[in-house]
Amino acid sequence: MSISLQMRRVGEVVVVACSGNIVGGSEAEELQHVVGELLPLEANVVLNVANVTSLDSAGVGVLVRLMLRTRGAFGDLKLCCVPRRIAEVLRITKLAGIFDVHTGEEEAIAAFYNPSRPAGARPTLGGDILCVDDSPDVLAYIAAVLREAGYRVMHCGNVSDAAVLLKVSRPRVLVIGSSARARLHSPRSAAYDAGNSVAILELPAAFATREPVESSSELLSLVRDLVGEPA
Repeated sequence: MSISLQMRRVGEVVVVACSGNIVGGSEAEELQHVVGELLPLEANVVLNVANVTSLDSAGVGVLVRLMLRTRGAFGDLKLCCVPRRIAEVLRITKLAGIFDVHTGEEEAIAAFYNPSRPAGARPTLGGDILCVDDSPDVLAYIAAVLREAGYRVMHCGNVSDAAVLLKVSRPRVLVIGSSARARLHSPRSAAYDAGNSVAILELPAAFATREPVESSSELLSLVRDLVGEPA
């Protein structure tokens, strides 16, 4: 089932009712386009996901990116009517805490007029983990999972920028997606060229389409094996 979006304005808040799948690809692009068209003038968005039937790892990344975009425009993205399955995904991946989640639309709309917490703080420069992938949705997902686990994370969408960050920031782990890996002849050579004995974690080609609970658990397990628990 493809995505279907219905939008209405309630005062200074825009409610977007989403039905179908939030997954990487055209469905994600449509959702990002609709919310992107609202910014920066209408940055207070409620996303009703009651009728969302499928959410993959890239789809979680889409939600993270939309939240960051609205907060960057001095608004917020609030989720409401979250189905049990999706709520469980967010809980197990430890990403539930980064979203402002409400039971219903009325509660979510009211939260804009009675804010209970500030928008997310700007992250500090540098980090122990550098993530590289062509997909901004996969990058957002990986970075969010690792940050919520307590790791300091940087990310970029192309290998040339990654090479610069390897030199200037000296991360402990390079997490690289399959698409970026195909264009980087040897990730380990690039790390050594930068004078950095960084550990390499190469993501499988199907990472974006896997179940978020499975992919987040494996990602954290692999990172912990490489560098241990976050400081």
